[in-house]
Amino acid sequence: MTLSTPDKPAVESFMQASVLPPLEAVARELTYRSRPASVARDARTGTLTLTAPAESHRDFVYGVQMSEHKLPAFTALEATNADVRYEARTFFSDGSRGYDIMGMTDGQIINDVLFQFERYTGFVRSPEASLLAASPEQQ
Repeated sequence: MTLSTPDKPAVESFMQASVLPPLEAVARELTYRSRPASVARDARTGTLTLTAPAESHRDFVYGVQMSEHKLPAFTALEATNADVRYEARTFFSDGSRGYDIMGMTDGQIINDVLFQFERYTGFVRSPEASLLAASPEQQ
């Protein structure tokens, strides 16, 4: 029995149709609220990156990239198959571990970006995290 997993075209479609518009909406709103932000798309990999630059801290980055993982094998026969699972996986400027957002709605993605932005702003304001939050160029 094979589990149904997203294939590469499904993830590419999800990123274009369901991830890009929410990232652009958040970037517009941040810019409107005097926090310039932009969204870039890497044409080669399809990676989407929302960036809000900061002068004395690491930039806020919420990125989504396609990642590929080999499916687990439960029998010797399955181990010979090269089946893979594709994910729409987040990444951040602080290097924290990302997660799969495949299947989230526009509203859920916006909420997730805003949650990560609030986490980022709290982090960069924390005196205990000043060394980690500082821009690498400033050190």
